[in-house]
Amino acid sequence: MSTIYRYLDVLSVEKCIDNINDFIKIKRIFIIMSVIESYPLRL
Repeated sequence: MSTIYRYLDVLSVEKCIDNINDFIKIKRIFIIMSVIESYPLRL
């Protein structure tokens, strides 16, 4: 029984890591877009 719980725990950790990676990707896209938007103003 404990091995099943351990397996579920590993799965949830991997899912959490996936969510964090997605969040970082989205954040990076937002940063890039904001830089692109502000770039013409600096020229």
